[in-house]
Amino acid sequence: MANNGNNIENPKVIDRIIADIDSLNVYESINTEKAFRRIKSKLGWGKSHFFNIIRNAAAIISIPLMIGVFALLVRHQSGLSTPEQMVELSTSPGMTARLTLPDSSTVILDACSSIRYPYSYASGRYVELKGEAYFEVKKNKKQKFVVSLANGNEINVYGTKFNVDAYDSEPGVSLVEGKIGYNYRDKTGVMHEQILMPGQKLTHQDDGSISVQPTDNETETAWIQHKIILNSTSLTDILKKLERKYNVTFDIQLDNVDTHSFSGGAITVSSLESILNALCISSSLKWSYINDENTSDDKPVIVITDL
Repeated sequence: MANNGNNIENPKVIDRIIADIDSLNVYESINTEKAFRRIKSKLGWGKSHFFNIIRNAAAIISIPLMIGVFALLVRHQSGLSTPEQMVELSTSPGMTARLTLPDSSTVILDACSSIRYPYSYASGRYVELKGEAYFEVKKNKKQKFVVSLANGNEINVYGTKFNVDAYDSEPGVSLVEGKIGYNYRDKTGVMHEQILMPGQKLTHQDDGSISVQPTDNETETAWIQHKIILNSTSLTDILKKLERKYNVTFDIQLDNVDTHSFSGGAITVSSLESILNALCISSSLKWSYINDENTSDDKPVIVITDL
């Protein structure tokens, strides 16, 4: 659809939108109306049919106390009698961000994560999550809040604070306050809802079953304070987190990687080299960068080996 030479599919128009968003000041929360008014004035859009379609679908990305830039994508669902406007936000490696949803619920999005939701919430309160996020959901007895995960499972929220780690196909959920119901399908295809109470975490097992255990939520939410809590944490799990934080790839060349775990402290996400040095000293390992110009990986590759 085009009007006055403007088309949402035009890469130059998209680039100008993103460039304008990147140049805006940092705000404490997303203000979609104000963002779009500024972008519209920059591009010279009038009150056209095109503007009426997408006027509510732009957003400012705020990154309070963080370094980096969000990627913003506004999608228009065509071919429907009542088009629904969706907002999709993504974080890059090493970046976290706080946003406010249409119902005033708040979300902190971890690195390498994305969230997608309707702009107006007129037809229901829900988000689609990939990666990790911490939610503080506003209570609304008339309209539940639903978090949809990439593996097809859903979380029914009844006004609460909780963390969702859904980077992998077996997500983990930990509840800080309130009540949530985790909807999942067992091996026979039957749907179940597992209710979680404050101080409980749910994890998936290798056989597809779920496990509910007590937690103080310190380990699960430490990433918000840019920390990794070491509580019998495997080397593999630590390196996965560091890959997302520092945009690197680890090549683990160990015979018995499962024997390496760490406890009794916390890692503050600061210097990658300092973190790797501390890990290697305490576990008789060594690390080094691969300087191979022929590698196809666009990220630095770090090899972990035995001494």
